[in-house]
Amino acid sequence: MIHPKLFRVLIILATITLPVSSSVIGQTSFFWLNTAGGSYHTPGNWTPAGGPPIFDDFARFGLSSTYGVTFSSPGTQTIDFQVSAGNVTFSHLNTTAQHFWGASGTNYVGPAAGDASSSATLNLNSMFHLPMRGNHLIVGRAAGKSGTLNIFNNGNWESWA
Repeated sequence: MIHPKLFRVLIILATITLPVSSSVIGQTSFFWLNTAGGSYHTPGNWTPAGGPPIFDDFARFGLSSTYGVTFSSPGTQTIDFQVSAGNVTFSHLNTTAQHFWGASGTNYVGPAAGDASSSATLNLNSMFHLPMRGNHLIVGRAAGKSGTLNIFNNGNWESWA
């Protein structure tokens, strides 16, 4: 049995540290919202405010349109990315930065079972000697739905899983 005074101290410590730890560890899912495409690094291309996603966040591409997302310096690192609708092209713009996806998650191209879309496509284009890198990349995610990965003009995916 814990002594009542010690129990009160533990409750106070938990109350003080809980808000601090939740704000530091806060993982956010950021959703691409620019149907015309644009730079990954532009905050206005993401919702909620506070994008683009960083190392402890999730990047989601779910617009049912065709658009391009360009990457430049600085590099990119997120827990994972998902392309669940539309036709999305990832391209580098003469950059020397590395882009890491899925340090601890799984990346998906294709809608999930409950998604309204029936297909999704990811195109990797003009990566030169700097590939997109990540953990697992699964193309095609749910029965009856399709995912497509196209690699063009020095596009590249390098897996370390």
